[in-house]
Amino acid sequence: MSEIITYESLYELLRNEKSEKDLQKIDPNFFQAVIKYLEEKEAILESQKNKDSLFSKESEKTQKQLENIRKILREIYEKRESKIVQYGLLSSRFNEDTPGNMHDEEVKFYNELKNILNKYRKGILSNLISKKLPAVEKSFLEKAPPKTESLEENKAIEIKETENKIKMVRFLQAVPQFIGDDLILYGPFENEDIASLPKDIANLLFKKNRAEEINPS
Repeated sequence: MSEIITYESLYELLRNEKSEKDLQKIDPNFFQAVIKYLEEKEAILESQKNKDSLFSKESEKTQKQLENIRKILREIYEKRESKIVQYGLLSSRFNEDTPGNMHDEEVKFYNELKNILNKYRKGILSNLISKKLPAVEKSFLEKAPPKTESLEENKAIEIKETENKIKMVRFLQAVPQFIGDDLILYGPFENEDIASLPKDIANLLFKKNRAEEINPS
């Protein structure tokens, strides 16, 4: 059963992350639950804004709570990030076991960080101790032969890849500030505003009839 996210549960998680040395356990569906919670809060805010002035104070209260929720989420991420970095350092120096309570994405981050630290520790420190100049082993990608495309072709490919990830949209109604999957704050946007947004965010706005796509001429 998926975790039910509330303002209180997020605050409690942040409090525990700050007070405890170890990473706190989070539900495997934590990220999905947070997104659902934010969408519900934003829907409530939209509903309050569409009603008469009697609901203005409720609207202000909900807006403030949304801002606090985003702040709490950022603090939770940064606190867990700091712990994972510390775990990576300890593992590189003392071959510590992999810590628990990490989400799948955090495990990837931890393993990549540990590999980088180990590579540079071996290439710099181990060589110096052996009276050798630092020589950091190149990664598989760094060893790959250079592509034969011209600079212009590479630029065209990069531009095309960027265009495939970004969409130009025109807002059909006001949309309050929100946080994307990349943890970047977007908005707020007003009716008729035009913006370039990540494809997944743009598609969600289209689905909810809050924006329309602008096709380049």
